[in-house]
Amino acid sequence: MSDTMASLYALPKEIRRPIAGSVFFPFIGSEIGGSHVSALTLGQTLQDEHGMRCIALCPGGTMIAEQARRQGLSVVDCDEPSVSRHHPVVDAMRFSGRWKLVQRFPADSIFHFNDLSTVQSWGPVARLSGRRIVYHHRSLNHMTLPKRMLVNLAD
Repeated sequence: MSDTMASLYALPKEIRRPIAGSVFFPFIGSEIGGSHVSALTLGQTLQDEHGMRCIALCPGGTMIAEQARRQGLSVVDCDEPSVSRHHPVVDAMRFSGRWKLVQRFPADSIFHFNDLSTVQSWGPVARLSGRRIVYHHRSLNHMTLPKRMLVNLAD
């Protein structure tokens, strides 16, 4: 555990201060998998143990949105259909709408990504709007140049 986290745990829960206003967990699909469960569990823990507001950013009416609500996270409907991945041209065409949505979020928000498809869709918007990006993936396959470029969007 880092010294910062150890110090945070040493404080009584009532006076712990969050390190950021909100953490957004973007998802582009609709089905629940292991990485979704771990991301939503992280969000639930950040809320319950550290007082951080965690929000799932995903297509409304999906299993992901339902599970996020069950775990106590807020849900923002991105108003896009759920898919497993987007073509880069589709992401470019949706940039403006995503930009307008992200501008409504607090400036100190953090975007947490758990797969490269979602980084491709939401990472450029988050980065260019000045939001912090955290990326983790349970397993990375061969790192091609496009994958490396996406991972390098993270702080």
